[in-house]
Amino acid sequence: MIQKLFIISLLLLTSSTNDEKYICKCKEYQKSALENSTPLLEFKSNLNNKAFSNTINRLSEDTTFIKENSKFDSLSAFFISNISANNEYLNSPIIGYAKMNDKAIVSHIFKRFVEEKKIDNMTNIDFMWSQKPKNLTNDGDNYFSLYALNNKGRYQITHENIDFARLSKHPNDKFYGVSISFDEEGAVAFSELTKENINNCISTISYSKVLSAPFIFNQVVGGSVFIDGNFTKLEAEKLIKRLNCYNYSQRIGQRKFDRKLNRCN
Repeated sequence: MIQKLFIISLLLLTSSTNDEKYICKCKEYQKSALENSTPLLEFKSNLNNKAFSNTINRLSEDTTFIKENSKFDSLSAFFISNISANNEYLNSPIIGYAKMNDKAIVSHIFKRFVEEKKIDNMTNIDFMWSQKPKNLTNDGDNYFSLYALNNKGRYQITHENIDFARLSKHPNDKFYGVSISFDEEGAVAFSELTKENINNCISTISYSKVLSAPFIFNQVVGGSVFIDGNFTKLEAEKLIKRLNCYNYSQRIGQRKFDRKLNRCN
C-alpha cells in the first residue's frame, strides 16, 4: 500500500514538473496575446479579384478622390493591380500589391472609397495584407498582397475552436505547414464554411495578417485542416506553440495559467 502511494505521488510530481516546464514555454504566447487585439487565428471567405475589379476601375478613374486622400496623382503610383499580361483581372484572392511603406495609404483609400461611394456588397469587407512579401519587379523591393475579406460571415471560426496544432511538412517541399484539429463546434462550422465557398478561397489569418488563401474545391469534413503558409520550421513552430499554449490556458483556467506563468524565470 505504501509502495503504491509512493508511485502515485511520484507520478503526480513528475506530471507537475512537466506541466511547469510546458507553461514556461508559453511566455512568448502571453506577450503576443497582450500586444494584439485581433484573433491569433481566424478563417474568412474572400472576395476574389474579378468580383472586386469594378471597384478598382472606379477608383482608378476617380483621380480627384485619390489626390484628396493621398500625396499621389494616380492609383498606379502606389498600388499594382493583380492583372494578367493582357490586362485582364485574374480569378485570384489577391486584389493587388503594394510596398511596405504604401500599405497604410492603400488600405485607407480603398476603405474610404467603398464607404463614401456606398458600393454595393462592399460595406462588409475587411482589407488585410499578406504576412509575407514577394518580389514582383526588378526594382529590388518586396510587395505585400492585398486581400478583401468578408467580415460578416455566418461562421466565426478562431483559435478558440482549435483543439491541437502540430508541425507538418510535404516530403518534396522545403517549407513547413501547420496541421490543426478543430473542436466539435469548429469542425462543424469549418465544414459549412467550406461548403458555402466551393470554387472560392478562404483565408487563414493571424493577428490581421493573411497566412494563406487556398482555393476550396470540396467541402472539408473531419475537423482537420492544413495551413500552408510557406513557413520556415521556426515560424511554424512559433504558431503551433501559440495555438497550443492558448488551448492549454483554457483547459487549466486562465487565472491558474497566469499564476504558473508568473513563477517562470
